[in-house]
Amino acid sequence: MKEEKTGPYVGTRPFQESERDRFFGRDREIRELQALTISEQAVLFYAQSGAGKSSLINTYLLPDLRGRGYHPFPVGRVGGDAPPGFRVENILT
Repeated sequence: MKEEKTGPYVGTRPFQESERDRFFGRDREIRELQALTISEQAVLFYAQSGAGKSSLINTYLLPDLRGRGYHPFPVGRVGGDAPPGFRVENILT
């Protein structure tokens, strides 16, 4: 029987904490996000879809915060269509 090899990528879904060993190459971003999260009251963390934001939070930020004695809220995702008739003049406000 042929042994199946798996690559380091999980596909289009975010990496989970248990897959931390497969999420690599983002050391600078991890350090910066950890420092900002601990030192600031609010941090806006944004990038285009698929950039790895959720993966970075799941694999490094949340476990690191728990290890430092913080109690972070679970990650939530917002999705779906706006209600009928809902109109936004400026998406940045």
